[in-house]
Amino acid sequence: VQHYILVVQATDSGVPALSTTVTVYCNVVDLNDNAPVFEPGPHGTELPENTTIGSSVLSVIAQDLDSGDNAKIIYDIYSGNQDGHFGIATNGTIYTRKQLDRETRAIYNLVIRARDSPPSPAKPLSSTVQ
Repeated sequence: VQHYILVVQATDSGVPALSTTVTVYCNVVDLNDNAPVFEPGPHGTELPENTTIGSSVLSVIAQDLDSGDNAKIIYDIYSGNQDGHFGIATNGTIYTRKQLDRETRAIYNLVIRARDSPPSPAKPLSSTVQ
């Protein structure tokens, strides 16, 4: 539920009873309480050593059950890229940044991390009374 609409009525105990109503709108703000989770799938590939710099290697996708800014995901190569041969785009696509050389290194084991966007400062709860 993203919002609630409450109608509050106050009635006195006089004769005749008098009353008034007010409508209160409450918006429920999403908390950043869900971590991103990678979608399952093949997360390995083979490429020739003459792969052009800037070529896509593989795409990883993570989902976050939060909403709005709390669902934005930042990808980075956490480890395995000491020589800087690979980069990762904001959409999770891994690409080559340097020329590969099988005789120098034949296997790369990259650890990709998906993080939530940095949290924004807390906002106070507000409601509107009509």
